[in-house]
Amino acid sequence: MYSYGQYWSEKIEAEANAFYSPVKNLNISLNAYFSTIPDVGDKTDAPYSNSPGLLNRAGGVVEGESVNTTAFYGQVDYSFLNHFKLVVGGRTERLNQFNLVLYRAMYDPRHTKFAGKFTDDSFKFVPRAALIASINKNHVFKIMYGEALKMPAIWELRNNLVVNESLKPERIRTVELNYIAQFGDIITANVSVFKNYISDVVLRSITLTGTNYTSYFANGAEIQTTGAEFNVSARPFKGFRAEVSGAYQNSSYHSLGMENVAVEFSPELLMYLKASYQITNNMSFAITGNYVDAMESQWDNQPKTPPTDMTPKGRFYGQAVAS
Repeated sequence: MYSYGQYWSEKIEAEANAFYSPVKNLNISLNAYFSTIPDVGDKTDAPYSNSPGLLNRAGGVVEGESVNTTAFYGQVDYSFLNHFKLVVGGRTERLNQFNLVLYRAMYDPRHTKFAGKFTDDSFKFVPRAALIASINKNHVFKIMYGEALKMPAIWELRNNLVVNESLKPERIRTVELNYIAQFGDIITANVSVFKNYISDVVLRSITLTGTNYTSYFANGAEIQTTGAEFNVSARPFKGFRAEVSGAYQNSSYHSLGMENVAVEFSPELLMYLKASYQITNNMSFAITGNYVDAMESQWDNQPKTPPTDMTPKGRFYGQAVAS
């Protein structure tokens, strides 16, 4: 038994930036972005003979078409009252329309072809804003709000041809309070507390009807995260530097009746430590450490035991020599 998989893509990006400052306390930034993926696809073969969904599968964007992203970004920074700065910006982005195709069980009597088109080519807008208060050069407070989008992946859209469903972008909204402090030339501290709201999260579903394997994706999940993070770096004496940082986050589902299900792959606590000492000009010593808290794997709300005839069949290869 063997399995084979190949994924490939090519991407070309270009962007242009412009900066303008009409007066000393006002700065304007503009950006135009374009990218194209002229070739993207995959091939997979996992020959479980009774599951045509895994036999000689290939798909991607139809040959000759490309996936294009167009985006525009703008930001205004305005300083006032000597200690304050207001930042307001936004980004708008779109994917063009393109056709997708998926073949299953090629060269097999059970072969099937799925085809579809991504049509949601409207511009999506995300804003950002911040108020920065500099008490003095050593103490800075920031209140920030921002949004971001994650466009559906081509592989997800390709998989969804089997259920004839498209996908919406995932959206995250973040509110954050940040404090940066400098204590002499020895210690620098950075502390943040934040709240994230993630909507239209894409979840994967795997179905096994008899021996027919199918996987697809759907929007719908909502996740909220409350957390805090810090970073402290110190140089208490010449040649020595230490840095410790950590993050705590508590994430939970708020939809689909999954309120009591732990968010997968989401550790609550992360810690990092780095320290170094320059002994001589030619010799130094350093130590690093990472800690990642326990996390859960993906939740399966309809667990099933695969049929016995789906069990992979092993083969032995060798050579016998008589003497």
